[in-house]
Formats: sequence, C-alpha cells, structure tokens
Amino acid sequence: MHKYDLDTYIATFNHLCREAHYDRTAKGTIHLFAQGLNPTILKAILFGAAAIPVTMDKWETAACEELKKIAYRETIFPSNKTQFQWQFKSNYNG
Repeated sequence: MHKYDLDTYIATFNHLCREAHYDRTAKGTIHLFAQGLNPTILKAILFGAAAIPVTMDKWETAACEELKKIAYRETIFPSNKTQFQWQFKSNYNG
C-alpha cells in the first residue's frame, strides 16, 4: 500500500486475487491483505478497541474506518505544526 491510498490498494489486491485464482475468503489471503496495509492503519486495527476483523469484508471496512480516523486526527493535529488561526480584516474599526 502506498501511503494512505487505500482505495487503490483494495482494488489492486482484489484484482490480483482474481488473476491468481486466490480464494478471497481464505485465511492466508486475508493475512496477505492485512500485511500489505499501511503500518499505521494495521496497528490501529490490531491495537484498537474493536474486535480484530476475521473476514476480508470486515478487514476492508476496518481499514476504511481507521483511515477516516487518521485523516481527521491529521486535520486536528497537523504534522507540520501549523495551526489554523483566526483571520481579521486589517481595516476593522471596532
């Protein structure tokens, strides 16, 4: 998985499973999917409060939910430490 491009990862993984005739529901295939996730997403799923997913569909859903949480956290706590600031008009007479 490249950075946080989860949609491409899921689509590519599913395509390659079909091409290789892998059983998408097999534990080994699910394990490969999990191993290929961005480490931040994988750790969030494995160490989060929710149960660890056991099906491919549940893994995909969990990864999407964790990515949403990561995106939201990054808007609240940006990595470049730039915080949003109030903008005032310079001609304010108040």
